[in-house]
Amino acid sequence: GTTGVELWMTDGTAAGTSRVENIRPASGSSSPTYLTPLGNGKVVFSANDGSTGIELWVTDGTAAGTSRVADIFAASGNGNPQATTSLGNGKAIFRATDGSAGVELWVTDGTAAGTSRIADINPGSAGSSPTGLTSLGNGKMVFRADDGSTGAELWVTDGTAAGTFR
Repeated sequence: GTTGVELWMTDGTAAGTSRVENIRPASGSSSPTYLTPLGNGKVVFSANDGSTGIELWVTDGTAAGTSRVADIFAASGNGNPQATTSLGNGKAIFRATDGSAGVELWVTDGTAAGTSRIADINPGSAGSSPTGLTSLGNGKMVFRADDGSTGAELWVTDGTAAGTFR
């Protein structure tokens, strides 16, 4: 009631439930969404800190271990990471925009250096609008995307440009 919607953690008991971090200070809400485990004791999620917009964050469940991973849309917009899905091997795939390539597929390992757009599937500003991200459990993921010429089709990725194809 005093800090808005923020990131919390719990062990399932009242005594073991606490706010992790007040990402958006004062009474604003950071509204964390798309919480996805990386498998290494860390979770990535989308949140709005009130200054850089809706961007990608990581936490280990402590205030000190909670930080913004990257300002994907570095101008005044929102990277708006969505549909985050665990790929395995400490990585997650999500859809986001950097403001120039439209909504495309991205990968992260929870670090700035390990976060990048996988491929510009639909070159230009339109984006491929990937949806239905589904892990196959073997380090690969299928999804639906539109490359701008063949329409919306089934694609696969292993989190690399070379391993992403229709």
